[in-house]
Amino acid sequence: MRLTVRWQRKMSWVKTQVVRGTTGGVARVESVNRVPFTGTLCPPKKRLVRSEHGMRVAESWTVMPQTPLTIREGDHIYMQGDSRCYRVAGVRVYPRHQEIDMELAP
Repeated sequence: MRLTVRWQRKMSWVKTQVVRGTTGGVARVESVNRVPFTGTLCPPKKRLVRSEHGMRVAESWTVMPQTPLTIREGDHIYMQGDSRCYRVAGVRVYPRHQEIDMELAP
């Protein structure tokens, strides 16, 4: 029980949507509403990712929210005390809990 309480973090989830401009450009825009939730943060995983600039180390986190969310890939998550934005990379739903994979947004 102590490990679970130790790794609990307050976070906020922001829905995003893809918007196409008049010139054909595509951008991901955040909504104004933030949904606060508390989740258990699992230790980070590091893996190598190929990008246009070469190989980089991507640090990904797994979060298990206390209550299920209707979150989608591409939405943003902000942790309390951390000014960085995390992008939702995947969502897994199980009968008793939900796991959200997130990595630092580029």
